[in-house]
Amino acid sequence: MQMADLRLDQRRFVLGDEADPDLVKAGKSAESLLIRRLVDAKLGLIMPPTFPFPPGEKLGLPEATIQVLKSWIDQGAQWPDGLALASDGAGSAENAKVRALVAAIREGNHKIAAELLSSDKELVDALDRYGQTPLMHAGVYSDAAMVKLLLAHGADVNFASRDGATALMLAAGDFDKVELLLARGAKLDAKSNIGRTPLLIAAAFPGNVKTVRLLLAQGAKINDQDKFGETCLTSASKRGDVEMVKALIEAGADVTAGASWPGQSPLIWAAEEGNRETLACLLDHGAGKVQPHLDFALSTAARRGSLAAVRLLMERGANPNTPSPLSEYTPLMWAAYCEVADLEIVRLLLAKGADPKAKGSDDGETALSLAKRRGSSAVVELLEGKPGVRGQESVVRGQEQEVVSEERIRTAAEKSLELLQKCGPTFFVKSGCVACHQQSVTSLAVAEARKRGVKVDEKTAREQIHVTAQFIKTTRERFLERSDHPGGSAPTVGYFAVGLGAENYPPDEITDGMIIELAGRQQLDGSWTAFSHRPPLEYSRISATALAIRAMQLYGLPGLKAKYEKQIERGAEWLAAAQPAATSDHAFRLLGLAWVGRDAAQVKAEVNSLLKSQNKDGGWSEQPGLDSDAYATGLALYGLSAAGGLASTDQAYQRGVAYLLRTQHADGSWHVKTRSFAFQPYFESGFPHGHDQWISAAATGFAAVALMQALPPNVQGAQ
Repeated sequence: MQMADLRLDQRRFVLGDEADPDLVKAGKSAESLLIRRLVDAKLGLIMPPTFPFPPGEKLGLPEATIQVLKSWIDQGAQWPDGLALASDGAGSAENAKVRALVAAIREGNHKIAAELLSSDKELVDALDRYGQTPLMHAGVYSDAAMVKLLLAHGADVNFASRDGATALMLAAGDFDKVELLLARGAKLDAKSNIGRTPLLIAAAFPGNVKTVRLLLAQGAKINDQDKFGETCLTSASKRGDVEMVKALIEAGADVTAGASWPGQSPLIWAAEEGNRETLACLLDHGAGKVQPHLDFALSTAARRGSLAAVRLLMERGANPNTPSPLSEYTPLMWAAYCEVADLEIVRLLLAKGADPKAKGSDDGETALSLAKRRGSSAVVELLEGKPGVRGQESVVRGQEQEVVSEERIRTAAEKSLELLQKCGPTFFVKSGCVACHQQSVTSLAVAEARKRGVKVDEKTAREQIHVTAQFIKTTRERFLERSDHPGGSAPTVGYFAVGLGAENYPPDEITDGMIIELAGRQQLDGSWTAFSHRPPLEYSRISATALAIRAMQLYGLPGLKAKYEKQIERGAEWLAAAQPAATSDHAFRLLGLAWVGRDAAQVKAEVNSLLKSQNKDGGWSEQPGLDSDAYATGLALYGLSAAGGLASTDQAYQRGVAYLLRTQHADGSWHVKTRSFAFQPYFESGFPHGHDQWISAAATGFAAVALMQALPPNVQGAQ
């Protein structure tokens, strides 16, 4: 049950003061979390898991064993005094003192930590539930002074956790900590269970080149790869840190090695990030000699909409007609498919001989058919041979306002929320994943519903928060080791944090790991990037940066408060200067500016930008060439109300609400067509609209929030 963060070996973890109050409810086995985790896949992986999954066999414990546990609970859940099913082992008891020391480290309270260490010499190497020492906690959650304090009390510098991680690995993002640990003999060649080394982890932090050079000077191996094929050069290339890339290449890094995603070398990851300097550095040192890498990089840069990267790769010999391994799309097709398609990229590719009639081998799509998914645009006209930009029709303000009743809004919102809560658990059972479009946005809607007296299925809400937390927990160690597998794409982690925050989930070791990962992904310019390209939810630096800022505000570690405040301010500066290209960009820029408390003039300007882009039908379009949809409209209204202070009685808000009510389906959903490249196997989650179900679920969540914001708070008799 360890993966579910449940311990059953000692009474204190089952029925005592360290037990989850829902774990065992004496006399009520059906309500006990222990039984539900053994039988209900909606709460997470059936415990105990079997790897690999036996085909056609039932997972978990035999039914007879489960019945014995149910009987024990129903008969009062008695636990004889003194009985322990397993010993913690010498020096590893997670007692009150250990928990107090870990808490002091996390809070950055050096005084209390020193007092505890002085009172009990054994505490310095005591283990927590994850098999980690206080020194490891200091490496991750506190400053160099805390590391120095623990070393002064004799902390074992090379102890490895059950995941194979050492204090040096977990501290690898901080030069001062690394210097202290190396001086005490920390091993450079230590490897975790997934093959991470101190150097691999250090290279995953943008701006950490000083630490990387120190590790290299001490003899760290430059071309080590983890179990996923990740190299230190791969990490540096995807994070846009050209100084680190240069340092690694000078130290002998192989510019063509590493496949952290099938076929993706450092050059391809640099193209994904779009940093021209990094690309040029790699190309200057031979990365372009592997033609398939060079051609794949061109498709990647075109997909991301980086004109500078596309131009450079073309100059270095990339073929504009070589299909990428992803659905056999050519660079021109990817450029036309880009969410914020750059007309100049399309022109450049055509001028260099790109074939506009080429087709994807899997689906028969062409550059023109892909461009049309973004609506009527300059790219469509260019590919049709009719160049010229079609501007969005100007919005007529002040037209007659449609009156919508509170009862109608409430009924629509309740229907949407019921559907979202019903389908979220099904999505998790079938995918094994927690998703921003199913769980996180639904959490925002659930929180808003409580404020407005809209009916909520509280049992499902609690279960989905539990599922989200446990899902994040399974990635905790990889987050701490800065492994991109599974990755911590900034929007994904940001949505997790915003959803958990909406439900008042308290900070804990699970959220700590999530924030360590997120904080370590900030680019040198202050922004966060979205490695996944799933528009409109996950693709934009603006939304990624706003969500990352909010996550750090909600769950930033107190022991690293000063560091995080600087990171948030850098993110805010980048966000203030950013130029939105879509409605979701405007909405998230508005939210981000409000979350960091930027001056009222900036917030007001963004409010005005959103209001000016409202369409005649009352809705918003994600892109100028597209029709209004519920995703763009719901998100715009959410931002205008939550961050912009726009009253729900304002005419513009009411027109948006009227649009949503007119376009809602009878089942409570809204249908939005997907514009994301389909890379995951299709399955039915129970949400309507087939292949468009995931973006439609997100749209329904934001639309429901927007509707509920139009209701008065604290309605009498709310359930």
